[in-house]
Formats: sequence, C-alpha cells, structure tokens
Amino acid sequence: LELWQQELKLMSNKDRRILDDVVRGRRTSAPVVETAEMLQIALGCMELEIQALPDSQKHAYNKGLNSSSKYIHDPEFRLGFIRAEVYDPKKAAVRFCKWLELLVEFYGDFALTRRLYYSDL
Repeated sequence: LELWQQELKLMSNKDRRILDDVVRGRRTSAPVVETAEMLQIALGCMELEIQALPDSQKHAYNKGLNSSSKYIHDPEFRLGFIRAEVYDPKKAAVRFCKWLELLVEFYGDFALTRRLYYSDL
C-alpha cells in the first residue's frame, strides 16, 4: 500500500485522473479509438450475451428488470464492464451479472436502482 501511495504522489494530476478513469471504467487502457457506433454495437452485443446467460447466473439482473430499474440499463454503467473486458461482450455480460449479484448480496435490492453512496456503506 505504501508503495502504491508513493507511486501516486509521483504522478502528475493529469496522469492520476487518467488512472482514476481507467479504474472506474470511464476510459479504457486498451489502444482503441472509441466511436459512438462502436459503443452502440458493443452495448447491443452485451445485451444479447446477457439474454443468452442461464437464469441461474442472472437472478439480480432479472430482479432489476422486474423493478423497472433504469440504473442497470444505463449505458455509461454498462460501458464500464465492456471496457474492463476490453470489448469482449460475453465476458462483459458475465462480469456485469456477477456484479449485480454482489450488489444485491451486500446491499439489498435497492442497489439495483441507483449508484451506491458512501452513506450506504
């Protein structure tokens, strides 16, 4: 941890912001130029992969659908999973559904409706 902190202190503000964006899924570290069309295709493919998963792997996702949650359909939220898996929609779909399962396990069904806040911890 100390080594990590030292490395962060040596980085410029710009580099820290870029690293933060990569960690949070707002940007990818892969050398890919994202276009709006590419992102729409990736989101569509991810949705198809989610639908192809067995119900046993997407209980939380189905709960979110039943609750009419807009959060689980938020493109920016989903793009984080696509970028984390370097644009592999199948892996992104699995990661997304596992994340939703963890959210429900640790925070309850309300976690499917909005981002978590520090006050939720």
